[in-house]
Amino acid sequence: MQRDQHCQDSLRAEMAAALFAGNTAFGVDNVLATGCSAGWRGGPAPDWMANHYGRTSL
Repeated sequence: MQRDQHCQDSLRAEMAAALFAGNTAFGVDNVLATGCSAGWRGGPAPDWMANHYGRTSL
């Protein structure tokens, strides 16, 4: 399977226009940073005792 460089360049330009003010020098870290904010990342629930006794919807 060959990559269509023109198509990739076009997609990169669209993403740059929409997310990075036209700057096509963005990388994967920049794209990931546009996602949801870092919150709870596993481990015990923030209020595990309440959750244990059924007082939350976790």
